[in-house]
Amino acid sequence: MLKDLINKALYEDNEEYNAIMDAVQPELTFAASSLFKSFRNRCPSIADADGIRAWEAILGIIADPAVETIEFRQFRVISRISSSLPYTERTLIQIMDSILGADGWEYELDTGDYDLTITSLQPGSLWLEEMRRTIARIIPANMKWDLRLYSRSWKSIYDDYPTWQVVLDTFSSWENVMLGIEV
Repeated sequence: MLKDLINKALYEDNEEYNAIMDAVQPELTFAASSLFKSFRNRCPSIADADGIRAWEAILGIIADPAVETIEFRQFRVISRISSSLPYTERTLIQIMDSILGADGWEYELDTGDYDLTITSLQPGSLWLEEMRRTIARIIPANMKWDLRLYSRSWKSIYDDYPTWQVVLDTFSSWENVMLGIEV
């Protein structure tokens, strides 16, 4: 409040000053919240729907808010912005960590054959398509790459099944385990 910032002796016995400060307070509150919102919306990872809409307009993205969540739209804006940087293995790790989380993916890079394999838990079809676009934009043209998505993590399998024999009996192959296909 404005009154908290000014010496009480200046307005304590003056009705006019009190009335002015009371009248100005809503405007100052609105200005402060607008300023805070504009700062937040400069960063896509914490932007609200208005901020993401502005970023999408800048980047030429046509969104469908009825189908796409705000988290997905934030991710898409970040991936589009980050796709114009020079890329190294370390940069790929940073980008994928920001998309899927540090523990949400693994990669295998064969520099001799220019082959990259990215393995991740399946985040959903919207995320999958945007991950493919992001990877396609940042991987050098002479490199082969593959994106493998699984529906189960080893931790969830370990937590859900008492022994590895039960896992094998339930799924029949390790590929089925990772894809979540029970037989």
